[in-house]
Amino acid sequence: MALAQRRIAQYLRAIRWPVVVALINALLGSLLYNWLPTPYDEVAFNIVRALIYGWGGWLLVRAGFDSLWWAATAGFVLNFVDHPIAKGGLFLARGERMAFYGVMLSFVMFVAIPMLVAVMGGYFARRASVPSNPTVERDARKSGARPSL
Repeated sequence: MALAQRRIAQYLRAIRWPVVVALINALLGSLLYNWLPTPYDEVAFNIVRALIYGWGGWLLVRAGFDSLWWAATAGFVLNFVDHPIAKGGLFLARGERMAFYGVMLSFVMFVAIPMLVAVMGGYFARRASVPSNPTVERDARKSGARPSL
């Protein structure tokens, strides 16, 4: 039991900053969209969202969760925090129950997209940690020379 609790704590530590940034992005995105609508605010909001999901997958793989399935869970958790909790919570706070149901339905329909983006982040984290040609790079480090591209 203690091992599982440590693993959960390690997981939450790894994605704590993306969770905070996702909450801030959701709250600021909702406020700015309602008060200062511009043509590009929704696009910028979704780009930041995608970067947060990829960052979460990246951080989990770098924290030792080697399976890309773990990276996919980062997309699920971050989208859950961003969409049903933050956006849906704002709708419930304003008494817009049907809008909350719409948020929940869209979460179920589209959660695979943030999971895929987080898997891509995890994949890139894996690729960044493995040298493309370990023998050549190791020999180059020993000799002090820089490997040619």
